[in-house]
Amino acid sequence: MDKKADLNEQENCLGKNAPTLPEKVQRLRTPSTRNNDHQSNFPTEYITKVTTMSTIAWTEERIFRHHYNQGFWETRQCLLPEFENRPDGVLPQGLQTIKHLQYLELANSLALIHTEVSEAIEGIRKNPDWRSSQSEHVPAMTNLEEELADIVIRVRDLCGGLNIHLEDCINQKMEYNLTRPHKHGKHA
Repeated sequence: MDKKADLNEQENCLGKNAPTLPEKVQRLRTPSTRNNDHQSNFPTEYITKVTTMSTIAWTEERIFRHHYNQGFWETRQCLLPEFENRPDGVLPQGLQTIKHLQYLELANSLALIHTEVSEAIEGIRKNPDWRSSQSEHVPAMTNLEEELADIVIRVRDLCGGLNIHLEDCINQKMEYNLTRPHKHGKHA
């Protein structure tokens, strides 16, 4: 897909037909729906901002497709569902099973996410006032914003390749978290 068509697809995703938030997520907007009184003073506008994640035009599938076409999945092919039925005889020397290869590539993919976290930490180490450190690649962003975006892009790319719908996972996990006690029962 060429860049112009890709941008048109992105604009269509964000137009009048932008997805509405699922009812479960919209409940997060109202502090009174929470179980714990200590959270009732939390700013509603922050919660509203956080819950608009579903309007990101670059879905797991689109990010994965783009990165796959750019060659970033050449060594991670074994993580794709269609790889499951290949015989072990096609493995690189030294690997005994497809599961072993999948473990190594999944570990590598998670390590790439960690490198983005490390880059964010390094950025704030160099300039603790993160609001003033402009990104070298995207001038409209701070360095921290760019690195946080990179983290999410890497996570969504991996989810796309593994056929994991991250938004559903986040919604389910947050529903569970709403049932947990203050600081999830930890005292520290």
